[in-house]
Amino acid sequence: MANPTKVSRKAFEEFAGVRWNTMNDICALSNISDLTPAQRVAHLAYWYMSELENGGHYQYFLNKVHFDHDEVVRALEAIGATEHVIVLSDAFRTVRATPLGAPQTVEQYLEGEEAADLSHYDSAFAGCKRSVFQCLQDYLDKHEGEFIEWTP
Repeated sequence: MANPTKVSRKAFEEFAGVRWNTMNDICALSNISDLTPAQRVAHLAYWYMSELENGGHYQYFLNKVHFDHDEVVRALEAIGATEHVIVLSDAFRTVRATPLGAPQTVEQYLEGEEAADLSHYDSAFAGCKRSVFQCLQDYLDKHEGEFIEWTP
């Protein structure tokens, strides 16, 4: 189990972003098998957000091929990212119909990205009223004890 990170109230007073940084570290640096159910939800949503912001749905599906994407959909639902649930579900149906393969070179990656053409899902992700980041911050508010142990 990934234990909540000890954070001092003083550190929070100096920088309110310490809360997000704590959640970010658990999501980004922990092995998913070591996470509590609440942390696992955040982890899956976090990686969906991170991959999308860095390279779109094509990169997400290539880099997270081992993820149970149905579980990611449930994680997005759990954090309140309802618009993103629709986007990911639609993108996943497209990917299931056209396998992405496993590119070994940059050229193969670019060819695959063009052939798969998931860009309209990337645009839909960007057009959602609330970002996954905002939903994760709300989730942190509700499950703070899973990520942070406050100290004086």
